[in-house]
Amino acid sequence: MSVTHGKKANVFKWNKTAGDLSSEACTESGSQAQITDAAKRLLNPNADITFTDSGGANMLRINHASGIAYFDDTVTVVTATGTGAYVTAANLIKVGYLYDWDLSVDLGLAEKTVFQDDWKDWYPGLAGASGSAGGFFAGSNWFDDLVDTIDGTMEKFLLQLFTYDPDNDQTGDHYNAWVMFSSVNVNAPLGEMVKEKKSFAVCGMPVFVPNV
Repeated sequence: MSVTHGKKANVFKWNKTAGDLSSEACTESGSQAQITDAAKRLLNPNADITFTDSGGANMLRINHASGIAYFDDTVTVVTATGTGAYVTAANLIKVGYLYDWDLSVDLGLAEKTVFQDDWKDWYPGLAGASGSAGGFFAGSNWFDDLVDTIDGTMEKFLLQLFTYDPDNDQTGDHYNAWVMFSSVNVNAPLGEMVKEKKSFAVCGMPVFVPNV
């Protein structure tokens, strides 16, 4: 899957301030549990967050973009706890004036076709995502984020990539993605505005959030 926009699009970035969770209620479904309060589902992967099941099921992993925890058995009552655990809309800042961004998601496949099959068949493998965001040059902001990734000051950053936000209030169609920045490119052709492009790899699964 590839989502590409060759025109201006909103991109919001986390300002590194997050709220705490204290025995936060979750909605359970089979071996999964999602934080009930939608405003607290955007979780910080740089923080230690624990989902505890009263029935004793063990947490396997967390989707930090949707606030869902996966367990090794059917869950009973689950609560979530963590310091600096979730990001609110108030702690997101718009990043410059972008002229484009793109997001590509790929799923690796392993062939499982056997002798005398008429059609190929496949096993799903590991999925991954990457992309880039381009904007008019706004100083050292993007470069500082790359340095933070290199030195471990902040390993993972939040990007909200908007496709439709008519009210310009962060409630439109967008992708939430926790990313690690991999490169920054600044160019200044003669007679044109200085532009920069930042490439990133997505950590975990990006999540699409529809307009509300």
